Amino acid sequence: MLQPFDLQLPDGNNLTGRVYTSVQTSNVRKYLPLLVCVHGGSYITEYFNIDSQHSVARVSQALEVLVISISRPSYGRTIWKGFGSLSGATSVVLLAHSIGAIVATIAAGCHIGAEGYPLAGLITSSICVEHLPHKTLVDPAVCLHTDRLNKPVPSAELHNINVIWLEHGNRYSNAIQIPLMYRLGEFDRLFPHIECGIVPIAPHFIEMSFQGTGWLYRCFGFACECAVSQGILPKS
Repeated sequence: MLQPFDLQLPDGNNLTGRVYTSVQTSNVRKYLPLLVCVHGGSYITEYFNIDSQHSVARVSQALEVLVISISRPSYGRTIWKGFGSLSGATSVVLLAHSIGAIVATIAAGCHIGAEGYPLAGLITSSICVEHLPHKTLVDPAVCLHTDRLNKPVPSAELHNINVIWLEHGNRYSNAIQIPLMYRLGEFDRLFPHIECGIVPIAPHFIEMSFQGTGWLYRCFGFACECAVSQGILPKS
């Protein structure tokens, strides 16, 4: 399971979330990512840490990659100073779901390299609207946590996603210079024209579904690829 943390931000506010710190990394790996998970609307950090059997910590331990899950909003530099360089990570990769994926897309589109943390990759899932029921695609044990995990979505966030993002989303998407992996559940769609991969038999909440483990292993693998590319390729 991920363990809670509380960091004080430069503006006096606090950043809370959970982190898996029991990673013991092999010395043969020169380039390592710090995987930062960003939840979507109506959830908090627990989206990636439901219970002992449904936690990103299981993949983190198996692949020896440090992972943290934050409660939005967040600041990249503070995360990097608090966890990144101290853990041996050489770069940051964002893993974001739904509304959180839109937030992460904006952050990546605005990133120019002078922010104080090395952003190497972006993974987004489910920037879309589900059209079919998904309960049969999820372990019933996960559904038992629905009331605990579900949180109200701020009205301002819903307005921004449905108005501002639709008007200005392409500007941020087109400005991204780092590797991007985007996946969509088979029964989840929104954009009519986009190049992406489909996760078969998956709902909007891919990370919570039966396909969640396979998807997360793919995310961690992509994060490792991004860390190597960021560490080896010449900086522009």
